[in-house]
Amino acid sequence: FLSRASQDYVEKFDPARTMRHVQLAGRLCGREDPLVSLTPISGQKESRIQIAMTDPPKHGMLFETIKLFWRNSLAVNRAYYDIFEPVPGKKAPGFCSDNRRLAFITVYASRKGDCLEPECDIWPDLTHDLSTLKWYGPHGLEVFADEEGFSLKKVTLLQAACEFAHQTLTKTNPYAFTSERILN
Repeated sequence: FLSRASQDYVEKFDPARTMRHVQLAGRLCGREDPLVSLTPISGQKESRIQIAMTDPPKHGMLFETIKLFWRNSLAVNRAYYDIFEPVPGKKAPGFCSDNRRLAFITVYASRKGDCLEPECDIWPDLTHDLSTLKWYGPHGLEVFADEEGFSLKKVTLLQAACEFAHQTLTKTNPYAFTSERILN
């Protein structure tokens, strides 16, 4: 397992964190969609939110994740982004035989100075947004999420509608119906 980890991960080795990651890695077998979990930390006023995925985007995942927490008025106390690269020809225990790139994002957050509970009103929507973040690409329409409170699902739907309009209308006039003009 550790042969796939970064040098930083190995240097700051924490057995409990590593065991959580090994267990999550085993649950990722055959999955494309990310796993999202919430664990309130007993005795503390924060919760651990974990997002585990195969084949994460190369850039921007932690930043996009933190933006989601900000949009939901959650205070992020600390966050970690751990990548496990495939090792050609090796299969580590707890991993699928497909040997894909894995990512684990762990965020310790609080809401209004207290831990976040699975029963709270924002958790279902936050879970959905976190589980779709893998496929989300930052876009000019993200302003609707920032200023109007749209979910990523709605923003992604608007992005798709703009692309559809661009693909359809550009045949009529490629200069009048650029992606930027349709977005505006």
